[in-house]
Amino acid sequence: RLYTFRTPSATCSDTCPDTYYKNGTEKVGGECVPCQDNCLQCVSANTCVVCNNSYFLAQSGECVEHCPDGEYEVGNEELGRECMRCPSGFNRCISANYAS
Repeated sequence: RLYTFRTPSATCSDTCPDTYYKNGTEKVGGECVPCQDNCLQCVSANTCVVCNNSYFLAQSGECVEHCPDGEYEVGNEELGRECMRCPSGFNRCISANYAS
């Protein structure tokens, strides 16, 4: 193992559990740090890659209850919902083909 990280349960591992990300690039002293609220998997404090609790992953990397202007909602499961960019020229849309 090249790197180990201190987990929330105070053990050392080369991976972090869901809702935590690896913080640290040294071989010693890394730790698993909590992701933002409603984020299942993240790569930093402000960059989520999979949201949970029926939240949407916005293009900004944040987990949001509803997609912001310029993005539309995709998915209806508890995990993996995403906000996709509206087509060029549309500030609001309900899909890749329909402006709202």
